[in-house]
Amino acid sequence: MGGTGNHEVVMAEGMPQFTKGEIYGGMMKGFAQAFGDALTDMPTGKASEVAFGTTQTWAGVPFEFRHGATSDFPGASILIGGKAYYTHWTPAKAHVSHLQVSSPAAIDAEIAEAEKSLASGAELFIGGHGGAAKRDAVNSKLPI
Repeated sequence: MGGTGNHEVVMAEGMPQFTKGEIYGGMMKGFAQAFGDALTDMPTGKASEVAFGTTQTWAGVPFEFRHGATSDFPGASILIGGKAYYTHWTPAKAHVSHLQVSSPAAIDAEIAEAEKSLASGAELFIGGHGGAAKRDAVNSKLPI
């Protein structure tokens, strides 16, 4: 996401509406109260949605929009250039969100997404939360 004022943005299917809702909007209001002017403004330009199951090419690089973990919203994962796999949560060996482990269904969704990400052929795994990771971090999420 990121904020830079008035320009057009592209988001995964469902995300433009989600950013205007109570959950995301409430989270951003809480951040603004906590961090004040340290936050940049949210984009205010036209938001276009990209449907899941489609590929967009920008600057010669294909971005494959895929459904992500069913426990996540918008549940989007993006395979970038066939080499980088973007999802909401960066695979990490030490830091886990309660949203990823709050129920057996959430855990199953994370395992399924980890398996899908490995099957994508990606070499680098990135997310909106956390840094970049390699395949070993994804493998660490899988049951033995």
